[in-house]
Amino acid sequence: NGVISRQRPTGDHQAMRTPTTLPSRTITRILAATHVGVDLTIGAIAGLLPSIRDDLSLTGGHIAVVATVLAAVSSFGQPIAGLVIDRLGPHRLAILSAIATSATLASVPMLPTFGLLVAVAAVGGAAAAVYHPAAAALVRSNAGSTSSASALGLFAAGGTLGLAAGPTLATTLATHSAVLTSVVLALPGLTMAVVTAATVEVDPASDVRNSHRAPRSAPRARVQLPMLVATMAAIYVGSITVTTAVPLWLADHGAAAAIGPTLGVFSLAAAGGGMLGARIASTRHPSATAHAMLATPASVLALPHLVPGSLGWYAVVATGGALAHLVVPVALDAAQRRLHGAVAAASGLVMGLPIGVASVVYLTASLAIETITIGHVATIAAGSTAIAAVLAHLAFAPERTPRPTRTPACTCTGGALAIATC
Repeated sequence: NGVISRQRPTGDHQAMRTPTTLPSRTITRILAATHVGVDLTIGAIAGLLPSIRDDLSLTGGHIAVVATVLAAVSSFGQPIAGLVIDRLGPHRLAILSAIATSATLASVPMLPTFGLLVAVAAVGGAAAAVYHPAAAALVRSNAGSTSSASALGLFAAGGTLGLAAGPTLATTLATHSAVLTSVVLALPGLTMAVVTAATVEVDPASDVRNSHRAPRSAPRARVQLPMLVATMAAIYVGSITVTTAVPLWLADHGAAAAIGPTLGVFSLAAAGGGMLGARIASTRHPSATAHAMLATPASVLALPHLVPGSLGWYAVVATGGALAHLVVPVALDAAQRRLHGAVAAASGLVMGLPIGVASVVYLTASLAIETITIGHVATIAAGSTAIAAVLAHLAFAPERTPRPTRTPACTCTGGALAIATC
């Protein structure tokens, strides 16, 4: 958390210039605030689609296509974008993609046709796919290796808060003009992108392009990375199930007033849980976060037995949300450490790919189960989180070192009458 001075490299030499001098904590907060603004526009799409459906006389199938295009491009595109970012550097790409994501997706209320909606969803999703691994790499390059987990925890919390605030803000603005709605939605992300450009620079010594790549043949990396991806996918299966199915169940059971508070409590708890997990990992071993996650099933399985909107309901939602997300920043930090020379690619693998996989799993479950009840939600969330905890424990387990060759405690000297000397 010291003061970081940065100089931008020019050609074969580093041109001396007046460096930006900001505490690393301040830089992390700026990047987290930018994440709030960018993900606010992404989350707002969910709140805008119902009114857009009515305004353009679209069907539910049309809306599903728009949502699917946005989700698929923004998630599955992240690992690919990460490879490009590792070659070009994260700084400019993080700023430009933040601007592109905010401006493009915020224009959705003004679009007059279904074709334009799909096109903007694809372009905005591609920009979001670039932003997330670029920004995660930028967070790490500014935080350094000693405080990277805590910095990534704050960064992830910013995205969670943005996704939670987006639908609420979009619903609030639904009665206003399309132009005003677009301007208000775009403003936070655009403003913070400008602030990032003005205040955050990359330390050449920590730039991912200057990092030495970890050996591709390292057996531990080949085992750990797939486990981290599977861990995050299992976490997101439970999270997506809660945030998608619970609101529908509440609406069908006369508890629509509890939808907003439930989603808000869950998102805030998830953000806090990630930051707590980073704290636990920094003071103890990372596997401690996996052990704490094992308490999640006991919490969420109580949900069907509680009255929606009651104090107990919100307590269980908060506890489950916090425990289920303890591992998120720790897994991202572990992936970045394993692929030290490909930080953005590692970020895309662990952030984007699992969300895409989890979305497909949830879609399959929703097609197989005619009506997802609160009992189904609790079972899916408990089971997926338990699986995630086991996978995280295996992924974070310390590497085994070969046992030293045991040397004899005694040596023998002499001839026919050997004498043991110890």
